[in-house]
Amino acid sequence: MNPTLTFALLINTLLYGNLFNILTAQAAYTPPPNQKQPPSNASSGSAATRGCDGNGLLSTILASGNRVGQTLSTHPTFAWFIDDNQPRPMEFTIYEYLQDNQYKIVYQTTKTTDAGIMSVTLPKNKPALKTNQIYVSQVTIFCDPNSPSTALSDLVYFEVVTASDTLKNRLENASNALDKVNLYAEFGLWFDAMKEAMKLSPSGKLGEAGVTLVQDLITYEKMTINQDTEALRIDRLEQFLLNN
Repeated sequence: MNPTLTFALLINTLLYGNLFNILTAQAAYTPPPNQKQPPSNASSGSAATRGCDGNGLLSTILASGNRVGQTLSTHPTFAWFIDDNQPRPMEFTIYEYLQDNQYKIVYQTTKTTDAGIMSVTLPKNKPALKTNQIYVSQVTIFCDPNSPSTALSDLVYFEVVTASDTLKNRLENASNALDKVNLYAEFGLWFDAMKEAMKLSPSGKLGEAGVTLVQDLITYEKMTINQDTEALRIDRLEQFLLNN
């Protein structure tokens, strides 16, 4: 082979390799400095410890249980994983947190569980969520539909926030989903980052970007853990990573 051609191919390979690395580099999730804790008298998440059959995990929402997550979307997307191959009836519910441990249902839908990643987006034909209002998203799985007391659930708190001018300007220049994952992660917008990450993955899987976000979340949760139920959430998230 012509030495000049060989050298040119080598240079092109290095350039494209570096470009690929740049395009696939992902920023770490950075929790926002103003992130709130759930209300002191609020219900805690991670109500379920085992699967319906008493062996193995069942479901966990991919979000912090220690803090109130943030999103820019008034019709946000939520993701959770199911570690159970048997289809079961389930409900996904969004509650508005009022006060004194009182809640109001603002959206509810039913589904059948499917092993892997599941998600729900608040439909556009439903009223927009309010900015700076605390909400709860909850996944409830019915082990025995005839016995509601056997249902297993997991919940997390979240709120809708407004974007800073800096973030708005940078989002306008974002050219692809990974750029948006990086921006949302940098600004602590967990649910938005996860939504964009899921666009990069096959159905039922989280993909590299999503797995990286969950790894960052685990690190953050370990630094801020304050109750046994959140130790359980960390265990679940780590188990999830082993299966992805």
